[in-house]
Amino acid sequence: MVDEIYQKRIFFPKGKQADFLFGQIKNLNMSWSDLADKIGVHKRTLNDWKREKYSMPIDVLKKICKFSNSGLPKNIRIKSAFGILIKVLNWEQ
Repeated sequence: MVDEIYQKRIFFPKGKQADFLFGQIKNLNMSWSDLADKIGVHKRTLNDWKREKYSMPIDVLKKICKFSNSGLPKNIRIKSAFGILIKVLNWEQ
């Protein structure tokens, strides 16, 4: 039940979450504000993810990938909201 309330989080290798987000902005040719609006988060939240202050929820990562028509990034880890490792994904794009 707790897992239903608190979403699973995506953990990239250091520096790769920012690379992913910058790449999506470039590919989509849109501003940070536009992307934040499109995925339903505040611009400040997107900025925190860009600076890797916090990890992204898995549903937001899926929204970004769906919106940009790209696959899930390589070498990401999925953890519960409480930091328990659930899966390590190593998918090819």
